[in-house]
Amino acid sequence: MTTTHAALRRVDSMLVWDNHACMPLTPHDASFLPQLRRHRDAGADVVMVNVGFGDDGVEQHLRMLAAMRDWLLAHASDYRLIRTVDDIALARAGGQLAVGFDIEGANAIGDQLSLLGLYRDLGVRWMLLAYNRNNRAGGGCQDEDAGLSAFGRRMLHEMARVGIVACCSHTGYRTAREAIDESPTPVIFSHSNARALV
Repeated sequence: MTTTHAALRRVDSMLVWDNHACMPLTPHDASFLPQLRRHRDAGADVVMVNVGFGDDGVEQHLRMLAAMRDWLLAHASDYRLIRTVDDIALARAGGQLAVGFDIEGANAIGDQLSLLGLYRDLGVRWMLLAYNRNNRAGGGCQDEDAGLSAFGRRMLHEMARVGIVACCSHTGYRTAREAIDESPTPVIFSHSNARALV
């Protein structure tokens, strides 16, 4: 058995998850979405697609979610929107790619925590507190980090309540440490590097 054949057999036996796929954020042009096939062809079972970041506001995020959901539902023979964890197993068994969404930064909710539940219902499975710059939730990695705000603390608790995982990639060091301590559920660093190796 060749090394390549052994590696392919191993990949086929495990769940392969791409936790952060970035595509053009153009809600009126879905021509890029067939690129999701590359994830399937590469052996991925699950992909989380970014629907907005940074200064993008509520409307931009909702437009992207609406466009992507419509496209996925129109191509349901190849893709399955993740609504529950069971959808991942069902997609894999049916030869589909399971797709969920992620959001990079609290600007997606403005000052309205109740949007988190809506985003969860639309398929968002994880969300950053801050994308590089400070916002009302806390500090970004490119600004002076004043730490997790009172709003950020409430946001973490609401995210845990509705089932959105908090991500501290792009987040400032102090805010990330405080989020780890504050969050009632584990946080992730979905696309980050280690600060140091010991």
